[in-house]
Amino acid sequence: MAEVKERLISFERRLPRQIDILALSRSKLPFKALEYRETLIWRITELGQAAVQHFDAKKLVAAMLLTRAAVEAAAALYYLHSKVVAAIEAGAWATLIAI
Repeated sequence: MAEVKERLISFERRLPRQIDILALSRSKLPFKALEYRETLIWRITELGQAAVQHFDAKKLVAAMLLTRAAVEAAAALYYLHSKVVAAIEAGAWATLIAI
């Protein structure tokens, strides 16, 4: 549990605070992918922190549900990553619309 707490602290320190839309691209797709990624990172961090608090308070059902939600958000982040990598390799940004 100590390692989980340390990693969550590390995640929280690195949470994105703002996005410079104009620096990305004229297309909306890079912004949308980045916005979704940043949202998932926040979700994973906050759900993880809440899960740890509930584990510490011995509220195991809530802790397990929050842990599952964090894992599902991590899976969505992995899926987004795989789609972005595939789109970049194929040179087909339009495929990201289906995300």
